[in-house]
Amino acid sequence: MEFNDFIDDMRRINTKYPHTSKPDMHYLNYDSVLELKGLIEKRENERKINNVLKGEPDLLVSLLDIFNTGYQGSIAIPEAVIKPHFKFLGKGLIPDWFLIGKNSDGYQYIIVELKSPAEKIFYETSEGLQFSAYCNRAMNQLLNYLTYAERNQAFLRDEFRLGGLSNLKGLLVIGNRDDLTEKMSEQKRAWNEILSKKMTIVTWDRVKESLIGKWNFIRPDYKI
Repeated sequence: MEFNDFIDDMRRINTKYPHTSKPDMHYLNYDSVLELKGLIEKRENERKINNVLKGEPDLLVSLLDIFNTGYQGSIAIPEAVIKPHFKFLGKGLIPDWFLIGKNSDGYQYIIVELKSPAEKIFYETSEGLQFSAYCNRAMNQLLNYLTYAERNQAFLRDEFRLGGLSNLKGLLVIGNRDDLTEKMSEQKRAWNEILSKKMTIVTWDRVKESLIGKWNFIRPDYKI
């Protein structure tokens, strides 16, 4: 798929998902960057954060930096239907966000699940560190999205004009770095290495840093 074709297809997606970022008009709004930064630092719930992101979906495009993609084209689609709800199919599947990024290797597809900065990733037990129940549910939910998407590519190709899903990954955004002990941080790095072919877990600090870094690169005269 050539970039101009990508732009045309993404414009068509815009008509179906009106809160989608504009693939040919990426920009960041200073007030929105500060608003999202404030919500993350206050550890607000994911609903409040997601409402801001829906109003300015380009804020979420900065997450593509984590996967070293998006610099040749990108788009962020909220509540993208990856499995429609039909009685004979059962419950539908609608992740928080679906990101598409392009780099020199082609297209990358990221299914994103957002959880609050206040939620914990790990907790201590007598047997050592364990994923919190909340994080564990989110990981399983994300894995469910990925498994279904990989096994049912025809619908996604038609819905989002995709050429294929060979580079499909999941991203779970949860918690805050300050809540992680050194042991927890090491555990998270280890799990990310194990899960790297499927999904990545990051805290909201990483989102904030990527976003501010992007803003300061674009507007070095008006740094945050």
